[in-house]
Amino acid sequence: MRTEVVETAHLRVEVAVDAGPRVLRLSTPGGTNVFAETPDAGWDTVHGRPFRLLGGHRLWPAPECAPEEQLPDDVPVDVRVHGATISVHDETRRLELQLEGMRVHVRHVLTNAGDTTVRVAAWALTQLRPGGVARVPLRRDGGAEQLPDRKIVLWPYGSLGDPRLELADDRLCVHAKPAPGFFKVGCLNHTGRIEYELEDATFVKRFTPQPDAEHADLGCNVEVYVRDEFLELETLSPLRDVPPGGSIEHIEEWELHA
Repeated sequence: MRTEVVETAHLRVEVAVDAGPRVLRLSTPGGTNVFAETPDAGWDTVHGRPFRLLGGHRLWPAPECAPEEQLPDDVPVDVRVHGATISVHDETRRLELQLEGMRVHVRHVLTNAGDTTVRVAAWALTQLRPGGVARVPLRRDGGAEQLPDRKIVLWPYGSLGDPRLELADDRLCVHAKPAPGFFKVGCLNHTGRIEYELEDATFVKRFTPQPDAEHADLGCNVEVYVRDEFLELETLSPLRDVPPGGSIEHIEEWELHA
């Protein structure tokens, strides 16, 4: 697969040209890709060709539709590089990445190309190499003692007894280690900071939480999905009514510490 690369003294980013929009690799120069590479993972769809995960980072709309209805993103996309900035887009999705020091500023734009208004959220999903642990703060600081300050959401295939889940009073952790089946957990994060720690690197996501806004998936702005091949660290914007031709955006800041 053809790719475009942006590299600085601190970071290297690689974006797919023949599919996407998709960021396939993130590393320090000469270092190991912190993103998972999953060229063989995917599923059949009603569109006559499979959806291929490929790995790395992608933008989807939320709430999620049935897997077989998801439109494969296996056609070439428009990629443009200007210095330490790279932009990639198709008709409905745009990713703009700007490298600055050890950080990557990531702008996600989701556009309604249909002819009716849709209620949707921008959903930023990052597949990471297995073998590490995701850490997500739970507690809301400064709240009244008589009001709840934590929320945990599970999917039908998930269990609180899953060996990959570790719960503490102030955080949840998900370990990317082999175990039967898939597991996913979500929450309403108030800190705007989540991370994934590997033996050789720590990947950090930052975003601006909007806890008082309406969110998809029973009120989640952070979700973690894990299977043997990868762990997915996900953030979601609030739900918005997007008219035909309208757009919503969602900003993340990435950090990679080797």
